[in-house]
Amino acid sequence: MKKQTIALALLFFLLSFGNSLYGQKENKHSLGLLFGYSTIPGISYKYMPTEDFIMQTDLATKILLTGNFFHSKAKYIVLPLIEISENLFYQHLFAEKGFVTFHYMIGGGISCGLQPFQPMIWKIGSNAFAGVEFRFSSSPVSLQLDFRPGYGVLFWSEKTQNEINELWNILTPGLSRSPQSCFDWSLNFIIRFRL
Repeated sequence: MKKQTIALALLFFLLSFGNSLYGQKENKHSLGLLFGYSTIPGISYKYMPTEDFIMQTDLATKILLTGNFFHSKAKYIVLPLIEISENLFYQHLFAEKGFVTFHYMIGGGISCGLQPFQPMIWKIGSNAFAGVEFRFSSSPVSLQLDFRPGYGVLFWSEKTQNEINELWNILTPGLSRSPQSCFDWSLNFIIRFRL
C-alpha cells in the first residue's frame, strides 16, 4: 500500500509539474516501466524514427502461462522466463480530448527468453501487437496498454530432458520433448516518460 501511494504521488507530481520539464517539443525517445503478469516490473524503450513508425524494446521477467495446442499430453505450461522483445508498429492519433491525446498502435514483433533456473529452457517467438497510448500534452508522462498474442517455441538439450521429467512433470504434464510449441501471449501496461 505504501509503494502504491508513493507511485501515485510521483505520477501526480509528473503530471502536474511536467510542463516546465517537458516543453512543447515532440520527443522521439521514451523510457517506461512495464507491468503485466511479470513477477517484477520490466523496462521498456520506445523510439520513433518517424511520426507514425515505432520501434519498442522490452526487457522483463514473465511467467509463460499458456495452453499447449500441438501436443495432446501437455494441457498447459507454467514457465518463469527472462525475456527481451522487439516490436515494430504503426501508431496513429485517434482522438484529442482537452490535454489528452489518444493513439492506437498495430504491428508485430519477435521475442527471445531464457529460464535462468535448472532445468535451462530457451524460448523464441513471434507476436502480433495491438494497443492504445494516452499522452498528456502538458507532461512527459504517457500511459500505454497493449495485447500481444503470439506463437512460441521452447527448446532444451537432451541433458536437460531428465531434469524436466523429474522436476517439471507436476507443473507441466506432458512437456517431454524438444522443441515444444505454445501460445505465447502478454497483456501489458506501461508508464512512460518521454525524454
